[in-house]
Amino acid sequence: MVNHTKTTKRILWISILIILIAGMIVFYAWASPVYAKVEKLQSLVGGVQNLNIDDVQEEDISRIIHLTEQINLTIEDLRNDLEPFFPLSRKLNKLPFIGKYLQIIEPGLDYAANLSEAAAVLGNSGLSLLEEMDAESASNTPQILSKFFSGEQQDFRYAESLLKNATDAGEQIDPQLIPEKYREYYLIIDNYLGKSPIIFDVLKNTPQLFASDKAATYLILVQNRDELRPTGGFITAFGLLRIKEGRILALKFDDSTSYVKYNYVRELREAPYPLPELMFAHYLVARDANWSPDFPTAAKDTQEAHLLSVDTKSEAVIAFDQELIVKLLEFSGPLYIHELDSTVDADNIEEKIIEFKQAAVEADKQADRKDLLSFIAPQIMNNLLQAHDPKELIDLGKSLFELMQEGHLLLFFDNKDLQNILSQLELDGAISPGDGDFVMVVDSNIGFSKVNQYIDHSLEYSVDLTDTANPQGEITLHYEHTQPGTDACFQGAGGEFPDYYLSRCYWNYWRVLTGTGTTMKGETHTHVPQGFFRHGTRWHNEVEVGTSEEGTTVFGGLTVVPQLQEEEILIQTSLHASVISENDDGSLAYSLRIQKQPGIIFLPVEIHVTAPSGFMAEDLPDGWVISSDKTEYVWQGDIYKTMDFQLVFVEL
Repeated sequence: MVNHTKTTKRILWISILIILIAGMIVFYAWASPVYAKVEKLQSLVGGVQNLNIDDVQEEDISRIIHLTEQINLTIEDLRNDLEPFFPLSRKLNKLPFIGKYLQIIEPGLDYAANLSEAAAVLGNSGLSLLEEMDAESASNTPQILSKFFSGEQQDFRYAESLLKNATDAGEQIDPQLIPEKYREYYLIIDNYLGKSPIIFDVLKNTPQLFASDKAATYLILVQNRDELRPTGGFITAFGLLRIKEGRILALKFDDSTSYVKYNYVRELREAPYPLPELMFAHYLVARDANWSPDFPTAAKDTQEAHLLSVDTKSEAVIAFDQELIVKLLEFSGPLYIHELDSTVDADNIEEKIIEFKQAAVEADKQADRKDLLSFIAPQIMNNLLQAHDPKELIDLGKSLFELMQEGHLLLFFDNKDLQNILSQLELDGAISPGDGDFVMVVDSNIGFSKVNQYIDHSLEYSVDLTDTANPQGEITLHYEHTQPGTDACFQGAGGEFPDYYLSRCYWNYWRVLTGTGTTMKGETHTHVPQGFFRHGTRWHNEVEVGTSEEGTTVFGGLTVVPQLQEEEILIQTSLHASVISENDDGSLAYSLRIQKQPGIIFLPVEIHVTAPSGFMAEDLPDGWVISSDKTEYVWQGDIYKTMDFQLVFVEL
């Protein structure tokens, strides 16, 4: 009996040993190719990482796409090999230490597979576009783009679904469990994945930009920042661009001051305050319609006023100032202009525009003084269309994006889908006060002059948060006229001024937009003498308080700055308590957004913040310093675009 039991145990152990050996053989046979594929995948990923994306060429794109396709195939093979293991890994996800790693294998492969396939689909689409553009002449580029974006919609939808799958899989992945050498790339990619919906909105709506379905008319506003107005400058010229399937059917520019064309309106509309009082505007004409600092509002107002003058409906508005022309010439390089018998470039273009205008005036050809844009625009466009190199195209896209951020290029679409994309990207030029404190300075030159080229201006903003229930603010606007001159400070043009560089007094109707609930406690500014005004004009010299777009509170008034003099405006305010908020850990956060007016290159800004009583700032952000007397936190610099600031205070 005993021997029989021992024999049975030996047989059992031998059987277990045979099973283990067989299992090890099977596991090795299975694991060996899996390991080989993992090594191959690491090598392919390393190949992508080693490419110099900053200097990408067309052949590099082909290489990246090939590597991406190989990565996708390898991941799919890995997934097929590991799929029988997934039910077990789901059951073992509670095991100590190893369980958390087992549970990210399946979603990790799903994430990588969908992501790499989407990249390959989009990459092949982009490569086919570049190849077609290389094969065609530059003049056909808009038509090629129109056809491409219309024809690739199915691939865009497929890629969008793949990235949606990748996003869903990524939600099941803890980034801390990813090997450190890949974690940074994962976080970067995951950040872009979060932005992919808006990218696909752009791709789906791009055919409308090229008028792929039906012809579209764009109204172009050429704004002169030397005569600053709320959305960037006085509208010195209007253009009408008509396109169909990417083909330019018509492009024409007109002087906005043409008496016959733009002083006539089919229906009278009242000009906005204070244009009737200070500029003798008895009714609204299109060139003055960009009075709202909120560009979507100003664009619609200008469209409507333009329609009343020329009876031509437009579906979109493009507004730009001199900076766009300068940047495009930096990109395209110098251009020889036959009509000038001269070469223009980024350094001299503004001077050449003024020279052309002056020559036309002196030759008694005022109607031709703004024709230079019609001469240079086609050449600039042709040079831009010649750019097929991927790096050049990326650089051009970055430059246009920055110009929109800085307010030198503004777009508005009647189409709600396109306009919503601009809004999501914060490129619509709208008043956007955010959730905390807010300041936006809006200057308007109403002196019939080009003197903004001589004006230095700055903003100083002081905030006292000592009493968090009753925060206080102090806004100081400073203007300095840097040009000498003898022209008297007198309301209106007072006749023709053929010299573009004539230094006149700066007549500025200024506005300061602030957050909802801000009230004015006091103000100090220099009153404009009655002798500056024409007979019959009575100006009250008060700072006006009202509301503007997005519920903002607006303060406004008139300041006149004579040549080689300075003026300062001081506004004391009580702020809404919501400018400071309490975090879960008991710390206090003060947030401020300063929105830059379009047209100006930069705004010098100085911010002073006094901490809440019993608190101090924690980990000062870059650019912030504490004052020498330790009572204030200070930021000083030039703002080229809208900027957000935040200070976090902890108890002492």
